[in-house]
Amino acid sequence: YLDADREPVSRAAIGDELTVRLRVRSTQRDRLDNVAITDLLPGGLEIIADSVGGRGVEHQDAREERLVAYAAIDRSPKEVRYRVKAMSPGDFVLPAAHAAAMYHRSVRGRSAAGRFVIE
Repeated sequence: YLDADREPVSRAAIGDELTVRLRVRSTQRDRLDNVAITDLLPGGLEIIADSVGGRGVEHQDAREERLVAYAAIDRSPKEVRYRVKAMSPGDFVLPAAHAAAMYHRSVRGRSAAGRFVIE
């Protein structure tokens, strides 16, 4: 989560808009097609409509509580970005983002989980 100055943050105030930046790359294969990247939002945040994008993203599906993006992944980092808005106060669990090759079930990865506070 990045603030307006593109600095990482773990806290926000109600009404703040943040950028979510996910970086994905393969460490085992030169190229993987059809990788599903799922990012669950912590409670209190909502995706801003039409803000999803990124280098190499083939398709994205923004839902109320998650973003699912599909891309071909190789050894160079791919970046998925979208904007969220802080809507409800609280101390929330920040779920891990997951990536999985759709046709190679043994290939998967995930980010670290954390906490996010909205004041």
